[in-house]
Amino acid sequence: MLAARFAAFIVCMGLTACVAVSESVSFVPGPKQQVIPWNGYELLASRQKVTGVGLVHPPGYAKAGTWVPFVIEMRNHGKTPIEFRMQDATVVLAHPDGEVVLPLKTLDDIVAAERSRHATAEFVIGSLAQANISLARQIGSGIGQARREGREDMAALGGEHRQNLELARQYALQDHTLMPGIHTKALLFVEAPEAIGGERNYTIRIKLGNELHELKAAQSVPKQ
Repeated sequence: MLAARFAAFIVCMGLTACVAVSESVSFVPGPKQQVIPWNGYELLASRQKVTGVGLVHPPGYAKAGTWVPFVIEMRNHGKTPIEFRMQDATVVLAHPDGEVVLPLKTLDDIVAAERSRHATAEFVIGSLAQANISLARQIGSGIGQARREGREDMAALGGEHRQNLELARQYALQDHTLMPGIHTKALLFVEAPEAIGGERNYTIRIKLGNELHELKAAQSVPKQ
């Protein structure tokens, strides 16, 4: 159920391209790491003395030149709270000239993108509603229905906008306190570079307290 909600969040927020070719993402476990099943997906689990981190990629949502989503699970096995800040998450891409730090989408970025999307959709729906009313006036009937349909469309758009903002605040990775014995799940969006050819190797670094988790993933175009 939770995995389905994450997938719905990705689609609703329009954070991936619809026309780009989907790429595959695989995990490369390091020391004290393993790939295990998780709600029908593969989870790369990293366990250290006090903390644990899991990484999941929903298949079908990796596309060249778009925001690539990962589900991050963080666990606190210690006895004291751990403060997580967005700067504690970094993603680097292996490059012949050295590591390239990839941008991450913050909650503010996601909210701003949703508000921009809503404003554009509101303008389009409003324009279509006015056109329908004008057409109804020309033919001399259906004015009331056109107005009613316009109001209903705007109300539905407003409801979708509020739902998307709530989803963003609930699921986007952001600053939070990881309490003892508690685990949290959130979405991490990585701005992947355009494909140059071959495989791209990510290292996702999550710092929890004094422990650093380095989780490696490889993104590539599936072979035909």
